[in-house]
Amino acid sequence: MSDTKVHVEHVEAFLESFGKVSPVFQRKASSHFEDNGIDPYGDKEWVSQDAVRSAVAALAEDAGSATMLEAGKSVGEGIPAEASEPTAVLQTLNETHKAAFRDSQEDLPAGEFRWSEDGGSLRVSATTNWPYGDSFPHGSEFTSGILSAVLSTARPSPEITEVSADSGEAIAFEADL
Repeated sequence: MSDTKVHVEHVEAFLESFGKVSPVFQRKASSHFEDNGIDPYGDKEWVSQDAVRSAVAALAEDAGSATMLEAGKSVGEGIPAEASEPTAVLQTLNETHKAAFRDSQEDLPAGEFRWSEDGGSLRVSATTNWPYGDSFPHGSEFTSGILSAVLSTARPSPEITEVSADSGEAIAFEADL
């Protein structure tokens, strides 16, 4: 069991993102969080990452891939994006993501995004600690949705395609910009 904690705002963002998809999914999300001992509107500032991950996995199974893609986009839209360059926007995503997780034993308990540019495309990957990788139910769609929303602030309608993850990566994508 991990000692990693997630800021409750991260849970609230999940609930809001599912609410944008459908009020039914927002109620389901709330129920899954409550079933895992999380009250997103309670007085706790930090909650267990294991509990959040369990709740989101159960919700992902209920919701399916299309809903997880839309929820990812909604989460991504909540990332502040003042930059106009894709790499600067991804840096903001990393900073926001890092602030949402803490662990006394690890600097990046929920991983980080890495990227490299190649002409008109950008390869973006999440390191192995990323909680919503390929092994997570509909993690590909959820992560793709986040990246699509974040990168669209720098470039309209980026095309995001999942590619093979390398060693040390939980998931990887190529974005045509």
